Amino acid sequence: MRAIRKLDIVLILLILINVVNILFPKGQGFELQYRWQDKISYVLYAATICLMLPSLLSSINYFKCMKYMACMIGLYALVANATAVNYNQNVAIRTFMVACSFVFFENELKNNTANILFCRLYALSLFVQYSHLIILENRFATALYEEHTVGGQNLANSLIFILPLIFYLFRNRLSILIYLTGFVVVTLSLRRTAIITYFLCLPFIYKRISLSFSKKQALFVIVTLCLMVYYIIDRYWSVIEMRFLNLYEANNEGEYGSGRSGWLFLLLKNFFDSPEHWLQGFGIGAVSQSMTNFGYPYGHAHNGYVEILYTYGIIGFFLWFYPFYKLIIYAKKKRVNAEFSPLLYLSSFSFLVVSTMSGTTFLPGLMAIALCVNMILSKKEYNTSKISLSKS
Repeated sequence: MRAIRKLDIVLILLILINVVNILFPKGQGFELQYRWQDKISYVLYAATICLMLPSLLSSINYFKCMKYMACMIGLYALVANATAVNYNQNVAIRTFMVACSFVFFENELKNNTANILFCRLYALSLFVQYSHLIILENRFATALYEEHTVGGQNLANSLIFILPLIFYLFRNRLSILIYLTGFVVVTLSLRRTAIITYFLCLPFIYKRISLSFSKKQALFVIVTLCLMVYYIIDRYWSVIEMRFLNLYEANNEGEYGSGRSGWLFLLLKNFFDSPEHWLQGFGIGAVSQSMTNFGYPYGHAHNGYVEILYTYGIIGFFLWFYPFYKLIIYAKKKRVNAEFSPLLYLSSFSFLVVSTMSGTTFLPGLMAIALCVNMILSKKEYNTSKISLSKS
């Protein structure tokens, strides 16, 4: 039996974090709070970061951008911005963890193989945690009885990010079953962006789904899904209509997208009116402070592109999003085995789409993408002699 490695310890810590969040759900997104249960999360997050930190000193081929991004976030946290409000400190910590995870998983998987059991437990713990929080939040029932009080947590979006890892670790019908379960949970969550992205991701996994079932079984699955969608639309059309139409209807202030256009325009205007901040951004906590100054009671921009641009400037924007665009190019040029190329599409495409309407930049669910992508790139089928991300 092989000795336990740093990768195994990190996966165990991440599983424990998810289990703690299942046992003691916060119910308000992913903010670390001050109950004694939440102090456990602090300790586990700190231990995970400490184990991942040395990877930033290693030589990385694929994710140098994420390496520099992690360093940039760390510098911001150590200087004047460290006095930012607690919420934004936690956002910075989680964004830092996500950036570190790309570098860490690549470094650990470069010459080793992952413990598939731990990886599966990690993926399932994430899936159960987010599903449980969505059910606990009871968003669907809230929407039915109080149509105008539906909140905007990002729980369902994380299920999108877990999909690539699910399809990598669980083959054939089991992965399809998890996918369909996730689809039901996302639908019940009424997360508009997540629902749209789930449908948009379907072409990337169609082949895998079609190969997992016989024609009769596939027909049964399709009919069942159609009946489910018909039932939801027929019974709860007014709720669904309210959730989607208010994206395209202006409110009393003339703002679209549930009010998003108003604060996004103000954030972008403030950014472009401040050329001294174009390169390095306004720093950690600036989005939340600016939103407060504008009169909007929100902690983030609800848009990943604006969030990163405003906080870390053009440099940070390039460092953060470049790897995701690059993964699409890798998949398009079939630099990986054809079986896994759609999963790179799924990983990058889902993140880029969801980021347009949600503050997904700091969701821990992105660590699942980091693990999946690095497991794919570390496989023998990947031809590293042709090209590297840092040179192409």
